[in-house]
Amino acid sequence: MPMGLRNLPAIHQRRVTAALRSLIGKICHIYLDDIIIWSDTVKDHIRDVQAVFATLKVAKLYINEKKTNLFQTELKFLGHKISACGIEADEKKADTIMAWPRPKTATQMRAFIGLVRYLLAFLPGLATHTGSLADLITKEADRKFPKWTETHQNTFEGIKKLVVSRECLTTIDLSLCPSIKSMSPPMRAT
Repeated sequence: MPMGLRNLPAIHQRRVTAALRSLIGKICHIYLDDIIIWSDTVKDHIRDVQAVFATLKVAKLYINEKKTNLFQTELKFLGHKISACGIEADEKKADTIMAWPRPKTATQMRAFIGLVRYLLAFLPGLATHTGSLADLITKEADRKFPKWTETHQNTFEGIKKLVVSRECLTTIDLSLCPSIKSMSPPMRAT
């Protein structure tokens, strides 16, 4: 990527997405310059890796060999640990969430909610869990933080347990995400 362009990460993401569109969700996922390829067998994986490499070559996108890890049985990707056992929260992120102290200001409460929002795609109903904390993030709470109640504590602890549980970390079913369906198609690579 050339340095110094405005909005470069988004431009690069669109370019890689356009190049790998036919493979995304079938054999790979991407995020900026990270590509994860999955397969059921080693033979399938060789075929899938070759398909991704060939597609990237056609689009004139190249891979840094030093940053490439092939044939991994476990990896960390976007704050998650992915293995044959499934998808789990990365231990460091899980530890950060579990060790989060009780918020004492609206700013601290917003920081906690922001941290768990990375799981929003996995937890479409997250807002129902955080609803009882809404009074803690208002402008009024900035001036005078409300009294921390047992309901707040139970919700806070419940969210912490929920976001690090394996049950919430499932593969995203895009058919259940109306906002993704309604998005305009990405630009085509030229």
